[in-house]
Amino acid sequence: MYWNANKRVLYTLLTVWAFVTFGCGILLADWLDRFQFFGFPLGFWFTQQGAMIFYVALIFIYHFWMKKIERYCGFIEQDPVKLTKQLLRENDKGA
Repeated sequence: MYWNANKRVLYTLLTVWAFVTFGCGILLADWLDRFQFFGFPLGFWFTQQGAMIFYVALIFIYHFWMKKIERYCGFIEQDPVKLTKQLLRENDKGA
């Protein structure tokens, strides 16, 4: 179940990545140039700046999506800070 969900996330995000990179950056650049964004043709802006914003957004989307899947499948690890405090308390009790 986990690996199927993981593959679905990867395939979905890779499809978005491919569309942003090849679709908007190369194939649709001339059509996007008809529109202006901050005084620049949208195709040019998207190729130079917009794609980078999408890539960073994809990283965050991947992180939160995988956290949700891991939580559902029971793979979320305990918070390291809480775990350290708990171990220190147990060590103090034993001493």
